[in-house]
Amino acid sequence: MIKTRIEWWLEGTPALPPRQYGFRRNKGTMEALSDLITEIQTNLSHQYYTGGLFLDIKDAYNHVDLDILEEKMCKIGIPKKAAGIISNLFRNRTIYLKTPNNTLLGPRTIALGLPQGSTLSPILFNVYTHDIHEQFRNKVTVIQYADDICLLAADKELNGVVAKMSTAVSESNKWFLHNGFEVSKEKSSVVLFARQRNIPTGFIRLDNVEYNLRTSIRYLGLIINNKLKWNEHINYLTIKCEKSLNILKVLTKVGWGCDIHTALLMYKSYIRARLDYGCLLYGNAPKSQLKRLDIIQNKALRTCTGAMISTPTLAMQVEANEPPLYIRRQFLAEKYIIKLKTNNLNHIIVKISNLLVLDQTADYWRKKPSPPLTAALLKETPNNLRSPPIPNNFSFLDFMQEIEIIYPPFNGIAQHDRQLFNNITNELSRATLIFADGSKTEKGCGCAFYDSRNSYSAKFQLSKSCSIFTVEAFAILEALKYSVERKIRHAIIFSDSLGVLQAIKAKTSYDKLDPILQEITLQIIHLRKMSSTIQLYWVKGHVGIQHNETADALAKDSVENGRCMTNVLSKSDVVRLIKLNTVYLQWENYWKTAYSIKKTHYSIIHPNLVKEHWYKNMQISRFYYTTIARLKFGHGKYPAHCCVKREANIRNLLEKLSEKGVAFPTNITTLLHSCRKPIYDAIIDYVREIKLKL
Repeated sequence: MIKTRIEWWLEGTPALPPRQYGFRRNKGTMEALSDLITEIQTNLSHQYYTGGLFLDIKDAYNHVDLDILEEKMCKIGIPKKAAGIISNLFRNRTIYLKTPNNTLLGPRTIALGLPQGSTLSPILFNVYTHDIHEQFRNKVTVIQYADDICLLAADKELNGVVAKMSTAVSESNKWFLHNGFEVSKEKSSVVLFARQRNIPTGFIRLDNVEYNLRTSIRYLGLIINNKLKWNEHINYLTIKCEKSLNILKVLTKVGWGCDIHTALLMYKSYIRARLDYGCLLYGNAPKSQLKRLDIIQNKALRTCTGAMISTPTLAMQVEANEPPLYIRRQFLAEKYIIKLKTNNLNHIIVKISNLLVLDQTADYWRKKPSPPLTAALLKETPNNLRSPPIPNNFSFLDFMQEIEIIYPPFNGIAQHDRQLFNNITNELSRATLIFADGSKTEKGCGCAFYDSRNSYSAKFQLSKSCSIFTVEAFAILEALKYSVERKIRHAIIFSDSLGVLQAIKAKTSYDKLDPILQEITLQIIHLRKMSSTIQLYWVKGHVGIQHNETADALAKDSVENGRCMTNVLSKSDVVRLIKLNTVYLQWENYWKTAYSIKKTHYSIIHPNLVKEHWYKNMQISRFYYTTIARLKFGHGKYPAHCCVKREANIRNLLEKLSEKGVAFPTNITTLLHSCRKPIYDAIIDYVREIKLKL
């Protein structure tokens, strides 16, 4: 509870600087790395030297002075009494020491530091270190992720960079000394990012202290070298993924092992997750380096699907429903840009926008691939993306107050449900009943609400890209706005969308809510501050409840005749749209182009991509899956004439197929294209009977 209250306060005020990342919502490692790499790329485009000092603080959490922490909490606006209570939680802690002989020494009293593992420690450490960003007079960029601090200085001359960094070290040392920290000179390093070939190495003296001058640094899981060529990081990725690939090979063989679902899950968890991390930044590496990652993916998919080494890689990707890595990198980059826009991380957006201009104009990028983030920003994103509302004039307690949502025991029997609804409305005769509903058809999307007491209705036409969840939520939002405008004292809103009502009820954090759900929460709080009573009811749809059917008809009519609304798409709607355009359409074009040049057995069976594969809802053995997969691929150990000499077995197979409703004449390609389990069962039985080795 204390952690949630502090987070609410800190994120709702400008107390923490925007470049302080780590243990903050929507400010993780990728935001810190994007800020860092984009800054370096911008400086390289201007032909600047960039010096990066990566500081390591000795036992950072253990050296937090609780008196200074309490003073800083008061300075950023936390009440003095609350700051005292929080700091007293960690004062005079007692610990016991266990010796090699299993004897306990203690108790020992500790009056310094924050305990590692406490839920409060990371956020209090952010409060303790937030003012380091204010210590530098020169143009030095501070990028901080918890206790990992990076100081960046740029200049056209190398001496200018050294001078700025020396001043920054001097100023930072004063802050460290005042706050009880000590920098580890041995573990701290300097990297000079530059386009020049002859970059100094060895040691560099800053403020009379020697630091290691390195050509690369590992920062937040990414290996960054002074030329941003990414070869060292890709080498590291290859080694790590090969180890995970060996585990996958042990657990999955052709005829036995884990099923296809488990194999793909392991690939996504242990291999693809590593390839995804940081791909927004290293995605413009040389093609020769990125090809090494493609080989890793191909090996993994070949192991998962049980395909032979001669099987075309494109066919394996389609069978496993895994797009090529370059398409996935584009999708993740566009998804990340949407995340930045919806979470108001404007300082990173501005940096990427400036880099985009340089990407189009600077000589540095003339022969280099564009950074993935600039390419993603260049693509058109929907203009009607909904931004989160600013929560003015309400407190944490207002947000945490429970929203009353009632689920009557409807059972789907029309007569019972209508009678139950009539009983409910009779009890609520003095309230204003408002029915909200949404509709999504091939023509578009729309929603409406209907006030049964005042016979008032309103219809709204929404974007075709909206999900049904967004449409239903928007209908409830407009009904709440109507209640606020009319100053209704007791409003009851009925909706047949169980999912939306459950999402409103299950709110845990304001920042994690969908923007429309955030607005719904704000409108409910507004009604409560007006001394109005608001209740949300679930009503069973399509059982003949009169007013709900009226709202349903209005919603269907609003698809064409409603008031056109903008800024209604949520982040999930836009991500789904990007996935359709970037992943599915681009991948399908790539697939069709490939097999138009050279057809394969698999492309004849599956000329188009499918969103759901035949094995999705099947519990099948490893042998079952690999048999069907190898028959589809057309690559196996079996000879093409293997069935000719086994007429009795073929006769049994034809009889089984006839019982399954297969029309004759037919062939193996048609049978495999059907994707029907009964037909596949007959094929598997035939393979077992003739003891065919695939």
